[in-house]
Amino acid sequence: MYTHKGQRVNTKRRSAVFLFVVQAIRREMWWYNVCMSEHTTTKRRGDFGEMLACRYLVERGFTICARNYMPRRGIKRGEIDIVAKKDGVLHFVEVKTRFVRRGALVDPPELRITREKLQALNRTALAYLRAHNHTDAEYRFDAVAIVVCSADKTARVRFLTDIFL
Repeated sequence: MYTHKGQRVNTKRRSAVFLFVVQAIRREMWWYNVCMSEHTTTKRRGDFGEMLACRYLVERGFTICARNYMPRRGIKRGEIDIVAKKDGVLHFVEVKTRFVRRGALVDPPELRITREKLQALNRTALAYLRAHNHTDAEYRFDAVAIVVCSADKTARVRFLTDIFL
């Protein structure tokens, strides 16, 4: 249980936290090198984190339905990083990625998921359900927190289920 800016973030209640250490895969090393450049935008780093999160989810039996989903119109702007499906349940996944150097202490990436972000995620998920005629489908909100260490080129990935308290 963490407390961040007056908001309770529960990482143990009904959440299975999986720890996954990924060696930077040779086919994706060019992505890693681009992300570690001084001139890299946060968008590129976020795309790298989403790519790792998709790989992580697929290896655990999820089917990726959509990435970077944004509704066309009608609601306030919002985005869902990954929409995945497993065992008939839709998972709306928020991905948070942090890049660190060896030995640097950082806050867990999931603390960057604010109340406003959760509200936008909920609005966008409802728009996704309406747009794809899944209004009676079972769904849940999950998060993938990734910490990429630039020194040893590894990524620590944690999967948090049911991020709404």
